[in-house]
Amino acid sequence: MNPFRFFTGMVLCLLLGTAFGQNLPKFDIAASMASVYQEGQSDQVSISVKLLDTEVNFTEAVVFLNVVENAPPYPQAAHKIFANANEVPKIFQIVYSVDALREGVSTSLDFSLKDNAKPGNYSLVIQVFAGANTDPHSVTPETRVALRGFGFEITAP
Repeated sequence: MNPFRFFTGMVLCLLLGTAFGQNLPKFDIAASMASVYQEGQSDQVSISVKLLDTEVNFTEAVVFLNVVENAPPYPQAAHKIFANANEVPKIFQIVYSVDALREGVSTSLDFSLKDNAKPGNYSLVIQVFAGANTDPHSVTPETRVALRGFGFEITAP
């Protein structure tokens, strides 16, 4: 395991999750991201989110996906590195009941990187927010109930 990627992922999780002092419910969040991609490369990534706790203090939640650079202040990067991306079925920015999250939701994310995607370290970040807010620009850290980052590197061919 790349120590830099592990450390960066841990820092990202600490900054975005536990820094807010939340006692978060347990989720199983998985993504089949490769650890290294080359500029212009394509991939199909399986993503799944499943609530494991039987007792939670919310009745519905929304799952969000974003990609950030692994460097403070962790700027959004999807628009900088992806030539295209498509999920089937759509699971992000949809309101789910707790029961639906306990059953689990999953998707396949097909993407192609831009031929000139900037080499560097990035994270695919999956977050779950309690409530019915589907606007990623208006969610608040206080309503976050899960966060998981998957680090990857882009290299030149």
